[in-house]
Amino acid sequence: MDRSVSSIGKHKSQEVNAFREPIHVAASGKQRVSRNESQELVVEWHDMKEDIRADLLARGLKEPRLRLAALDSLERLLSGAWPGFLTNPAVLKSIGKQAVSKEVALLKKTGKLNDAEESVLNEIFERLA
Repeated sequence: MDRSVSSIGKHKSQEVNAFREPIHVAASGKQRVSRNESQELVVEWHDMKEDIRADLLARGLKEPRLRLAALDSLERLLSGAWPGFLTNPAVLKSIGKQAVSKEVALLKKTGKLNDAEESVLNEIFERLA
């Protein structure tokens, strides 16, 4: 899967992205980016979510609605725990996947993430890597 995309307005030789890794282009083919204080490009949650949604639908999963529902659920939980998450999902990187998983699980009545939520959380951190 080709996961690279040129930054908006940049020549192909000047590719830069928020996570020092290639960014997968969302189904719309557009990536909205901004710069943070350290001049790194930042991908907003909306764009990452649409990218994950497109990937889940393209995989041919037997029940994609389960993971799509998990994506929506995690969005609510993550934005509640870390308000800056919606504008800069990279804030999760400094916390770490295990700590995020534990914190989000504590926000649920069951006290743990289900398999679909774990899978989607893995997708999020894969894109942040």
